[in-house]
Amino acid sequence: MAGGGQRKTSSGGKIRKPRKKQRFSALNALSHAKRGVGKGSRSRTFVPPVGYTVTAYEKSQVMTTPGKHRYRSVDSAAETVRERGFNKSLIFETSSEEDQPSTSANTESTPCEPTTSSPLSEETLDTSASTWKAMAKSMFIAYGDSVGYLIDQVNAKRNCSTKGCNGILVPWKTERVGLGGNLRAVFMCTGCKGGGVTFDASTYLREEKRQVAGHSLALSFILNGNTYEKYNQALHLGLGIPIFSFNTYYNILSKAYPHVHNILDVQMKKARANMKEMDPTKVGSWKRAVTSGDGVYHTRGHHSKNMSVLLVDYCENALLAAVHLCMRGKDVTTADSVPLFPGTSKSAEGYGFELIWEELKHEGMEVEVHWQDADSTSEKSFKKFFSKSKVMYCGGHVGRAHGKQLEKLASMKTFSKGYKQRHSTYELDKLKCVCINKHHSATCGCIRPNMIKQAKINHFAALVQSGTDAALYAKRMRALGQHHARNIHEWKDGSCDFHGKKRCSCKKCDPLDVQCTGEMYKTSHPLTCPMHSMAYEIECEERAAKAKDVIHPEMGRGHSNYPEARNNVLIRYRSKSISLNRLAYCLWTDVGLLQGNMSWCFREFGPAYHWIVEVYRAMELPVPE
Repeated sequence: MAGGGQRKTSSGGKIRKPRKKQRFSALNALSHAKRGVGKGSRSRTFVPPVGYTVTAYEKSQVMTTPGKHRYRSVDSAAETVRERGFNKSLIFETSSEEDQPSTSANTESTPCEPTTSSPLSEETLDTSASTWKAMAKSMFIAYGDSVGYLIDQVNAKRNCSTKGCNGILVPWKTERVGLGGNLRAVFMCTGCKGGGVTFDASTYLREEKRQVAGHSLALSFILNGNTYEKYNQALHLGLGIPIFSFNTYYNILSKAYPHVHNILDVQMKKARANMKEMDPTKVGSWKRAVTSGDGVYHTRGHHSKNMSVLLVDYCENALLAAVHLCMRGKDVTTADSVPLFPGTSKSAEGYGFELIWEELKHEGMEVEVHWQDADSTSEKSFKKFFSKSKVMYCGGHVGRAHGKQLEKLASMKTFSKGYKQRHSTYELDKLKCVCINKHHSATCGCIRPNMIKQAKINHFAALVQSGTDAALYAKRMRALGQHHARNIHEWKDGSCDFHGKKRCSCKKCDPLDVQCTGEMYKTSHPLTCPMHSMAYEIECEERAAKAKDVIHPEMGRGHSNYPEARNNVLIRYRSKSISLNRLAYCLWTDVGLLQGNMSWCFREFGPAYHWIVEVYRAMELPVPE
């Protein structure tokens, strides 16, 4: 055969076959070319840490350390690297980008390196310690690779402090789980054991076993009324940050409640002390107190498992007392201070006020006037302790009840048997609605929605214009029911003194001083139906009979807006659609009451005061700035 492909022959001319050893040697060389060369190269990959070099020879690999030491076997190299504190993943597995410091200059928002054109002065260097102390209370958001970029700058400009070591810092271990959003990163030197550094994103208190930043972040969520689901949704699901477990979050909530409740208790005691320091003969003092109270259910309806009762100083808008009534809860934190309420939610408001009045009566408080809505159970509890004091009704609630009653009368076309019995002094048997066999129309003269709207406006105007004269309020309510609603503005004994005789027709005159010829005054929605006009007259007479319960001789019309305004703040911290157990309900209700009391705190403690700062200080956490 011609060419280089001829097979060897023996001296006798026969073809000589390759020996078995030679054949296996050729296959071994082919395998080395495909899979690598050297002992152990087929079973495990050896990629050294940063700073170590590996030189591949024909049948072996040699690792050179930063100190120029050579190791010719994989086992000896691995043992040396392991002794120097490196992770196993850096020895036997291929290194990933996550294991190495970030060296990319194309990352978004890369920090700027300090320039050497203007070196730091000695004065600036001397104040570096105080600068770090000033930054200790601040929190910030950062990506993980920002730590790696910092280490890259250190490696480029600083050497290892160990004598004779030329190693650099590389990531060895990171921890994120269970730290509440914090990061712990350990960097080790590639040339020695003692050159490592540790980065902790938060201070760790070993005695209390808590991460300061993680607890501060969780507490911020708690003090803003967020349940664990919202905490998890915002941080873990939204940003991918490992967070505390439910038990840890609940423990933080349990530790925060006593401090929150204590701050609220201090404010209420301060408000009581201010009343005690006043002249006892003055209205609004401890001996002539003017209060306003209301109850609020947690969930909508009267089947709520939680309820709170509030009492406010009417003259100063300061919270005096708050009682929580809960029907379920097994926590130890509130077991003694808030025992489970055995009664029904409908009776909770009256029972809660009994607890408040009993406590304040024991402290020597004397209430002269108490403003409330028309809840009968709370009035009974007040009379139980202050039988000679006066209960006044909120003008806004009276007006709303006036409108609700008119809506009921509008749906009637004949008077019911019970209605006739309650108003037996009136002749109601023969009265029927003019629309008894047909639908109402806009001009039928019955009580309709537009008429009800105008009647509520007229009632409020009567409250405002009456001032402190209850008799004037009663007179105007009777005039509205007997004459004004029927479009009668002058009668034998008097006239409507709350409006003029004519209206402006040019639409340019002052309503109180009509200068043009104008037109005669007419009721906007007169009642011509005999039944509904009588029903409205009876309703106005009932309001007039209670004039002294609505108009105070010294304060005039009053309201219960102060406690109800706090109720509107509460829904910002605990939703009415989520039924909470006792501990969570008490905490978030107290938080809402603290925020609702800020107007009084601003006057009492100054604009720099805030209850959130007090909570952080009480829990020994950095005060947010």
